[in-house]
Amino acid sequence: MLWVLLGVVVLLIWIMGLVDVFRRTDLGAGGKAAWALVIVLLPILGLAVYLIARPRDATDTFHANSAATVDNEERLRGTHPF
Repeated sequence: MLWVLLGVVVLLIWIMGLVDVFRRTDLGAGGKAAWALVIVLLPILGLAVYLIARPRDATDTFHANSAATVDNEERLRGTHPF
């Protein structure tokens, strides 16, 4: 029973790490793909390296009504390929 609980916790942390990679606005598509591969191919070690190497404010920029978010969205619209 304890092993199942530990497995579920590790799986949830692993999934949250992958979601965090894809939510980052400071990485391009190649960087996101590289980090996702590292996390998928080396689940525990890759996730630990990612969590240590990522900047503290990598995904903490979402504020629904702030002017910074509007500027960031305009910048992303200007650089998005589609």
